[in-house]
Amino acid sequence: MKRCLMVFIFSPLGLLAQDNLVPNPSFEEHIGCPEDEGWFVYDKVPPWNQSKYGDPAYYNECYTFHPVSGLPQYDVPENTQGFEYAHTGQAYAAIYAFKMLEPHIREYLQVELTQPIVKGMEYSVGYYVNLPEKYQYAVNKMGMYFSSDPPVYSNNNCFGTIPQIVNDGENNPLTGRDGWTLVSGTFESKTGGEKYITIGNFFENGESDTVFVDDSIGWRFNSVYFIDDVFVIPQDTIDGIDDYKHVIGLGVFPNPTSEQFTIQTEESLQGVVNLSLYNAIGEVVFSQNLSNLSTALRIDVGTLSEGVYLLELATDEGTAWEKVIIRH
Repeated sequence: MKRCLMVFIFSPLGLLAQDNLVPNPSFEEHIGCPEDEGWFVYDKVPPWNQSKYGDPAYYNECYTFHPVSGLPQYDVPENTQGFEYAHTGQAYAAIYAFKMLEPHIREYLQVELTQPIVKGMEYSVGYYVNLPEKYQYAVNKMGMYFSSDPPVYSNNNCFGTIPQIVNDGENNPLTGRDGWTLVSGTFESKTGGEKYITIGNFFENGESDTVFVDDSIGWRFNSVYFIDDVFVIPQDTIDGIDDYKHVIGLGVFPNPTSEQFTIQTEESLQGVVNLSLYNAIGEVVFSQNLSNLSTALRIDVGTLSEGVYLLELATDEGTAWEKVIIRH
């Protein structure tokens, strides 16, 4: 007999942190908490760097007020760019994505992966963005570029290449100021050996799919994004290693979903059933023990942001995993 478990959910990304090829993915590991204005990713958050041009900024709860202005310049959640808590942890980075009056000015985040990309293997990849309140424009075509060597700028500080991962602005506009929006996709290399990722807007102004958000007081004609929880994870980590999933006939539908999904098994599961949801860095965001899987269960996780989860269903007989994509 099929058993259904109803889960009502409003949100992110489930993957195992130990399989993420991105080192220091949420910018939590840092060198000191300086009190001056020179708080940039390339000298405070190894092994991340600024990809040759620009000064991607670093924000952390450990920052103290600026000694001259008295402002919380690089603090979290409140800073001179806006107000936003970290997606996870207590830190995030920020990059310039668009300047109307300086059409080719960009900033990028870049890091070397812990191991090279394997030819023919699929990877779930992405990161989270937030548009600070001080900026009037959104850039919908943020992307991620994979390369064997650190890429170089072509002219006027824009890369002369198209990233393998480009956000779909029509279905996933990057205009959100309250909370985080996932930029994600699937990457499969035809050659293998890529070991660097670069994050930012790779397009010139006319091709960036910019959106005027509002006439807020702040830096007009520009766009900056907070960046957090970057991931590059082998797809077989999510889809493989799971014979038990097929034994119990675990299914999740609809998938992707916007507000709710159903967990279904071919037969009733007896005994204690442990249900868990994992976020991008492997943290458990929901957990519950069930006495048999025999009734519907509603779960309210409206405080989570949209994205992809790793659903874990564990019994005494085995553990089943399933990727679930949430899109609002």
